[in-house]
Amino acid sequence: MKFAVRYQSHGGNTRAVAEIIAAVLGVEAKPVSVPLEEPAEILFLGGGVYAWHADRALSAFMRRLEPGAAERVVAFSTTGSLDRTNAAILEAMEKKGIPAESGLCLKLGLQGNAIVGRKGGRLTGEQTAAVEAFARAYLEQE
Repeated sequence: MKFAVRYQSHGGNTRAVAEIIAAVLGVEAKPVSVPLEEPAEILFLGGGVYAWHADRALSAFMRRLEPGAAERVVAFSTTGSLDRTNAAILEAMEKKGIPAESGLCLKLGLQGNAIVGRKGGRLTGEQTAAVEAFARAYLEQE
């Protein structure tokens, strides 16, 4: 199966999740500023929640994504408590006619929140294991 991983991250939490997913799948996680080079069977697309909305860079990537670029999109996000980004990804993909599913929402509270002066991207062992298990489930679908 052909996988791709794209993410948007301010503080590093979503980047960390994307890199774990990509490592399990054997691909490279790339920021949403990097377009897909070739079509993917499954595109893992993620971002954080900022002021209750998906980030502008993530929204721009979704607008540029052509329907043939991915057969299916799996949304993932990191958040303090709200799962708004996954919902935004699902809505944008529905408008484009690209099948999508909400795959993972890692609720971190203030863990690594840059607003309170903490550096993100340091997931706990339990969080890392959950992300790895999430990604492995898609490998088993092959």
